[in-house]
Amino acid sequence: MFVKNKYQSSQNPKTILLVEDDVAQAKYLSILLKKLKVKVISANSGKEALQNIKNKNIDGMMFDILLGEEMSGIDLLEILRKKAVYNKTPAIAVSAYYTRGQRQELIDCGFADYIPKPITFAQVEGALKQYFNIDNTTKN
Repeated sequence: MFVKNKYQSSQNPKTILLVEDDVAQAKYLSILLKKLKVKVISANSGKEALQNIKNKNIDGMMFDILLGEEMSGIDLLEILRKKAVYNKTPAIAVSAYYTRGQRQELIDCGFADYIPKPITFAQVEGALKQYFNIDNTTKN
């Protein structure tokens, strides 16, 4: 269902939309993604995410599920899936409050997978390889 670009080079890094309302968690995830040589477009709400990606190409999405009162990560994904440019873009759900047993529910909502918090470098690296076709691994 999700398209992988096998011609992506490290000179042209992929761009991930990261939507996380917790400032510390957003900073942590940004650091992990940048360590993997990924360009990050950050937002702390669904509304901000929609503004930040106008006229921008993204290769993947990583959303917290509970983003506050205005919209959830599930709501944001539903909005983005209606846009042709994002309807096949892989999305990973992250949350401290969902359990592994709810993984299938999130996949049924259109996410490629779910990563429970606390998130490790290995989990992010694995998701980038599997769903975003990014293999810019670093051993540093």
